[in-house]
Amino acid sequence: MANEHSRLVPCPEGCTVVLRESRWIGGNKRRDIDIYCFDVVDAAGKVVSSHEVHDVTSRSPPYGRTISLYQ
Repeated sequence: MANEHSRLVPCPEGCTVVLRESRWIGGNKRRDIDIYCFDVVDAAGKVVSSHEVHDVTSRSPPYGRTISLYQ
């Protein structure tokens, strides 16, 4: 699943996207929230940027899913 989310992270040539952390916030009865934290790392191993991807799924009709990128 994290691989699906890592594709949203902007990654300059020569850098790599690395999953640093993932966590479930739980949300409430209506939605479920997963957060994935990624670092963009250059060839020397230095973190160039960090991003969060929020994956929000609705638990009740109308069922839906929203994936958002944050810097």
